[in-house]
Amino acid sequence: MPDLSLGQLAQLAHDVREEKRELDRQSKECGARLDELKGLIYAKLDEQGVDRTSVNGITLSKSDTQVPNVTDWDALNQFILEQGMLVLLQRRVSAAVWKELLELGTEVPGIESFTKRDVNIRVS
Repeated sequence: MPDLSLGQLAQLAHDVREEKRELDRQSKECGARLDELKGLIYAKLDEQGVDRTSVNGITLSKSDTQVPNVTDWDALNQFILEQGMLVLLQRRVSAAVWKELLELGTEVPGIESFTKRDVNIRVS
């Protein structure tokens, strides 16, 4: 990119951010439409009594997967602690809680801090 002024960079960043917002909105709409179509296809496969078929060069197959849905976090946390089953959790630290602990003077072992640099863009 040529040497742009701060004003030009700000406008470009604003324009790209708006473009991204529009694409995100479109992606969300597409995802909802695709989910609806998959539901219709699943029902049609059920109606036809098949689990897998090919049509117009496209293979369709039903898939059923068990996924967790936590209904009682307290019970789950107690189980995890009692059984030592930390593997049930995804490896991600809550940044807000970590920052709060740091502010209280508690150093959390196994974590090192790094500075994430960003620029906030607001239209005035």
